[in-house]
Amino acid sequence: MTEEVLQNIQKEKMAERGDHIIIGVSGGADSVCLLLVLKELAGRLNISLEAVHVEHGIRGEESRADAQFVRQLCGREKIPCEIMSVDVPAYAAAERLGLEEAARILRYHCFEKAAARNHREGKKCNVALAHHADDNAETLLFHLIRGSSMDGLGGIRPVRDFMENVRLIRPLLTVTRAQIENYLKEREQSYCVDATNTDLFYSRNRIRHAVLPELCSVNDRAVQHIAGSAAELKETAEFIDICAGKVLDSVRRREENMAQIHIKLLEYPRILQRRAVYLAVREAAGSARDIGSVHVEAVLELFYRQTGKRVSLPYRLVAERSYEYVVIAGREEDLSNDRKKCQSGRIPEYDAAPGENLSYILTEERMRLLEEGETLSAQMEDAVFFLKKIKFSGNMEEITKNKYTKWFDYGKINVGLCIRKPGNGDFLVIDDSGHTKKLKDYMAAQKIPMRERDKCWIIAADSHVLWLVGGRISAFYKVETETEYVLEITKTNGTGKAVEDESKEN
Repeated sequence: MTEEVLQNIQKEKMAERGDHIIIGVSGGADSVCLLLVLKELAGRLNISLEAVHVEHGIRGEESRADAQFVRQLCGREKIPCEIMSVDVPAYAAAERLGLEEAARILRYHCFEKAAARNHREGKKCNVALAHHADDNAETLLFHLIRGSSMDGLGGIRPVRDFMENVRLIRPLLTVTRAQIENYLKEREQSYCVDATNTDLFYSRNRIRHAVLPELCSVNDRAVQHIAGSAAELKETAEFIDICAGKVLDSVRRREENMAQIHIKLLEYPRILQRRAVYLAVREAAGSARDIGSVHVEAVLELFYRQTGKRVSLPYRLVAERSYEYVVIAGREEDLSNDRKKCQSGRIPEYDAAPGENLSYILTEERMRLLEEGETLSAQMEDAVFFLKKIKFSGNMEEITKNKYTKWFDYGKINVGLCIRKPGNGDFLVIDDSGHTKKLKDYMAAQKIPMRERDKCWIIAADSHVLWLVGGRISAFYKVETETEYVLEITKTNGTGKAVEDESKEN
């Protein structure tokens, strides 16, 4: 087994000559094995060793006995050892975490302290942990059951960055629990047994003691096969990450405290869609932990929902459909003022005087009538609007040039479309790159007098203006050659007759 561990260290480039290795030693079979194997290999690898034991403050005298065992073992093997005590129950209560998660966090904090101390002493160090092939198989099964991205199905990484110039390494990741126990048995080496590791209250323990043994009864190399599959999935995930990262860069627009993913993401294969969304959420969260496939699918589903629909994500994140984008950001109270005004997905409050015919909203029933080929009419206070769905041939020359009749890409039209007067927060998309301009700024640039502005009509999806009637339309809703159907909207003078105008403005 020692040679297998050596091969794994060399293959994964876990250590270089002169490295100092901090070994996390709990006193259990796995960490005791790691300590002894690395001592065997220290001369051949030209590395130095020290042990760190974290006493969690959970199991009272039993926990303190484990610390004493590790101290004596390291003394016998002449390996420096540091015992660090933490109060897991208090930390778990303060942070509202489970004991298992709290213990993991504090354990890693202790490793960070040890690594920082060695760094100050001028040593180049890594932290070695005792995860093995059974742990890897358990992790894959746990993530598979919970729902996970490809990262989770890739299992435990043999090497990963931990802090600046320090990596976490797992030399035992290719060997099984059975091999570890045989190694210790041959050397007549005792170890500590943590009773909590047999408590079936914990999900991982149920997998370890109930699920894996059943799988091994079907195939006695089940652990190795699962671990092998995890390694292949990890390599696949790394390749897909490269591809998905390029896709994400092409469809993402970054703004302060948020990421906006354009609907063009849906033009790519589904696997790249999912991975790009996962990468975006992971980046926004600053962590991959607790981000599962259910969250990725929920975000993707927003691309098929109407503006304003949202889902909650881990780490106090929220994803929201906002016209041609899905926006990933903090909770509403954390969002920037610009986003609140321009992309909240809410129908704004209007400055215009209230009246019975202030606005006309495209309801689900009206949308159904459009689908069935009916022409809708909207009687407003000084005008009548007609809405009609038309099949588009793809010939761009057919697009109407009438100033008061405009065509829009019907595939982008949703329930809630509104005919109304201008309101606070209204904006236009002014180019194909998605840049926006406040409607009031556009009206000022067009030299529309202030007294006339509240008399204008707009067609809007929430705050996104499709058309300032008589003026320009949003670039996002423009008809393109691949458009299948158009929504034709015509403003008349109240008699039902369209206003004719030869203006070419669009």
